[in-house]
Amino acid sequence: MNIDKSSLQNLANMNDDELRMKILQIASACGADTKKLAKKLDTSKLRENISSMSQADIDRVMRAVGRENAKIIKENLDFGGK
Repeated sequence: MNIDKSSLQNLANMNDDELRMKILQIASACGADTKKLAKKLDTSKLRENISSMSQADIDRVMRAVGRENAKIIKENLDFGGK
């Protein structure tokens, strides 16, 4: 599953509410505890981290989350799709 930097930049360009909703949507689809995540989610730090990721960083994260979760993340980042 390839996610490119422009997909993440689209995410980083969202306003705080949109970014929060998108991250929680992806986390929920991947089976994460969204109540705990929602309490800890710092959109400013997240946006900063997303913006500073290289393509190698993105690829490393996608390998670490596993094939199924990577597919879910990619589908949720396809802004023209789902």
